Amino acid sequence: MKIQSALNTLLSSDATIGGQWYPNAAFDPQEDPIGSFYYTIDDPYCPPDTARFEVHIYSEPIFDLGQDRLLCPGDTTQFTLSISDVDLWWSDGSSQPVLVVTEPGTIWVDVTDMYDCHYVDSAVVVTDEACLIEHLYIPSVFSPNGDNINDTWGIHPDAGIEQAEIQIFDRWGNNIFINTAGSLFWDGRAKDGRMVPPGVYVYLIKVHLASGSVYLRKGDVTLLK
Repeated sequence: MKIQSALNTLLSSDATIGGQWYPNAAFDPQEDPIGSFYYTIDDPYCPPDTARFEVHIYSEPIFDLGQDRLLCPGDTTQFTLSISDVDLWWSDGSSQPVLVVTEPGTIWVDVTDMYDCHYVDSAVVVTDEACLIEHLYIPSVFSPNGDNINDTWGIHPDAGIEQAEIQIFDRWGNNIFINTAGSLFWDGRAKDGRMVPPGVYVYLIKVHLASGSVYLRKGDVTLLK
C-alpha cells in the first residue's frame, strides 16, 4: 500500500487551480526522491508562473521506555530519555530527562519534536510480589499473659495483601488453630478456647494478594508465659 501525500494541500486557498505539478502531483516516500517539486500555471498572456516546494523526509525520534518493571515496596525506579531537540512531557507533568517512580502504575511520556509531531510510549510499573512476601514481618516469639505486651501473634496487613489464612500446629502435627472472620492474629488459644501450654509451634500462612496470587509461608513461633 502506497503512502502518498497530495501536493495540492501545499497550495494556499487563493492559488489558481488547473496548474501542473512536476515531476508528479503526489509524493510517495517509498518511491519518490526528496527534493524540489514545482507547480506551474500557464498564462496565454504572461510567462508561466511557477511555485517551488522543497520536500524533505526527517527521522522520527527514536526512544523506548523498555519493558514493564517490578518495584519493591519502599524502593524507586527511574526512566531516562536522552533525546536532543525535543520537548518531553511525562505522565506526572514533569519535563525533565529523568522520571523517578516510587509507586506502581502506568508511566507514559509524550515526545514533541521541532515539527510539533507527537510520539508517545508507555510502561507499567507493578509491585514485585516476591519482595512483598519476602519483606512480610512474622514475629518468632509472643507471650499471651495478659500484660498487653506481645499478647498476640500474627502478621500485619500490608499493601497488596487481600487476606491471609493462618494455621497453627503443635509438635505432633495436630492442627490446633485456624483463623476465622478474617483475623490475622493468634492469641494462644486452641480451637476449643483453651490456652495452649508454652512451647514451640509451627505456623502455615497462606497469603492472598490483590493480584490473585497466593503464597505460602511456613515457620516456627515460640509461645512464652
